[in-house]
Amino acid sequence: MSQKILQYGYSSIKLNDGNFIKHEKIKLIKVIVKNNIVTVQAIQNECIVYDKEYVYNQDFKLDNGVIVKKREFALLSRGLGDVLVGPSYEETIIGLGIEEDGVYKNDFVSAGLVFLLFPVVFAIKENIRFKKLKTDKNYSKCIR
Repeated sequence: MSQKILQYGYSSIKLNDGNFIKHEKIKLIKVIVKNNIVTVQAIQNECIVYDKEYVYNQDFKLDNGVIVKKREFALLSRGLGDVLVGPSYEETIIGLGIEEDGVYKNDFVSAGLVFLLFPVVFAIKENIRFKKLKTDKNYSKCIR
């Protein structure tokens, strides 16, 4: 059973309860790859404050060497409660950059009418790089 551990320093992360940890408080993000499961852990004050497993072909796909977490196109609406009527496209990918540093990219593009009154066109692009750290230290889960 092969295991590859990558640890990346300083980022922001959304918790399962919908709250966020400010990126300044996260010491590192630890990524553990075992077979077709990728485990992601956020470390703060020597404790695991976020721990989630992602399963290949269920939670993400691989496309030309990058992890595709999300790729969605909506023609009229993205769901109930959406105030924008019009087409939209969103893509979230994760990969390795130069010197095996982590790269997270999220692109969102949309055009349409807000409340069926106001025409809008916008694009949001996030491009975050994580510095790879060379350590195999293990951390324990802490009560939040």
